Amino acid sequence: MRTRKVEDHSGTRTVHVDQRKKTALVVLAMVGAVIAYIGMTTINALATILPINGMTTGEISDLYPSLFTPAGITFSIWGIIYTLLLCFVLIPPIWFATRKETVVPLSLYGMFIISCVWNSLWIVCWHYGWLALSVVVMVLLLVSLIFIYVRLSSLPLTFVQRCVIRLPFSIYLAWIVVATVANVASWLVAIEWTRFGLSEQWWMCAIVVVACVIMCTLVVRFRDGAIGLVGIWAFVGILIKHVSGFDRQYPVVIALVSVAVACLAVSVLWSIWKTIGFKRVRRQSYG
Repeated sequence: MRTRKVEDHSGTRTVHVDQRKKTALVVLAMVGAVIAYIGMTTINALATILPINGMTTGEISDLYPSLFTPAGITFSIWGIIYTLLLCFVLIPPIWFATRKETVVPLSLYGMFIISCVWNSLWIVCWHYGWLALSVVVMVLLLVSLIFIYVRLSSLPLTFVQRCVIRLPFSIYLAWIVVATVANVASWLVAIEWTRFGLSEQWWMCAIVVVACVIMCTLVVRFRDGAIGLVGIWAFVGILIKHVSGFDRQYPVVIALVSVAVACLAVSVLWSIWKTIGFKRVRRQSYG
């Protein structure tokens, strides 16, 4: 507990400066994160249960068919994302209550709350057909997740803390990268963009290359195999869609997506190997 000098009529006296204000801010941030999470998941659930504006999220996606859109089963990853985010908003408060340990900086709680707002707002934009605005909101969501992820990557977290705090955003960020590309592709379909004269198949190939490069770069830069696994999941979903939904009409796309899966698999294996090697070197240096 810190102390400070205070002057009064009786002279200099030392008083304790308690941490109640800081504790109150931490608790407020944690409660805000829980409320934001509940609001976000509720809106996403209502998008399917009601559904909002009379159509589900998937049905609206079908109105703007794109070669990049994966098979419907691929979107089940949202269940994993929301489960992991639930761990993020619930477990650190337990640590704080039992150990008085603040693992997540206040700024990250604030950015998480903002990301929940963008996520919820995207649902509204998408369901009411405001595709251009939905792209803007999706990009803002992506930027907020990048901020969170980069900040978390700089923290000295234990293995358990990485699983509870960093892993949810590894998967969330990776999937939003894919979702952003898909969102832009749907918007371009809606405005009947001419793709600079390229055929739909070759434009799709360009998109796959860009998405694969982004994913591999993130995996290598942060040595995070979870990002690569999400990329593999997304590209496998695209393969399923092209094999079953498009009846193999675009063999070049199928071949290139298969190569992208292989590249991501290599990057994941590389990240695992580098992580194991780093831990071995660190043990030897301390041993």
